[in-house]
Amino acid sequence: MMAADAAARALARRLLAHEAAGEGTALQMAEAAERVCCKLGERLAVLIGDEGVAALLRRALHLAQLHYPFLASVEVARRSRCPLKGLAESVQGRTDPEVTAGLEALVANLVFLLVTFIGKDLTYQQVNVIWPALPHGQEAQA
Repeated sequence: MMAADAAARALARRLLAHEAAGEGTALQMAEAAERVCCKLGERLAVLIGDEGVAALLRRALHLAQLHYPFLASVEVARRSRCPLKGLAESVQGRTDPEVTAGLEALVANLVFLLVTFIGKDLTYQQVNVIWPALPHGQEAQA
């Protein structure tokens, strides 16, 4: 499968920055990534079920792990709308830029997979429902 495109990466950066509220330490970014994945999971479970959410997140995590091995210890729990386990522990001892890049890859892969499976319009519609105050980026129009 292809890697996340520029639009998915841009949206991932905006989502993480929004959830981190301007804080950029490794642990704060891990917490922000967990919130992004939980909020998306809760919303998407209505469309694709908890198992569907977990499957997409497992694939997004696998793709991110290929380039960011520190994510290898992270697991995706089954039947949970907030399925990331061990994310905070995986970032310990890592630099802030490395963690930020890895978490952006994780979220970007999740967005890219969503666009692939449910379409761009429905993906961005769900993002807008979850984060109505998130400024729109150019990727929404692309």
